Amino acid sequence: MIKLKRSLILSSLPTGMYLVQFVFGNTTIVNRIVKQ
Repeated sequence: MIKLKRSLILSSLPTGMYLVQFVFGNTTIVNRIVKQ
């Protein structure tokens, strides 16, 4: 059960990193549009 939870966290980590990069990229694009 613990091993299953650990693998689930490890598999969800890349998804979290991707979401963070996606949101960060979107905010930079929005900021660029607003500044213009």
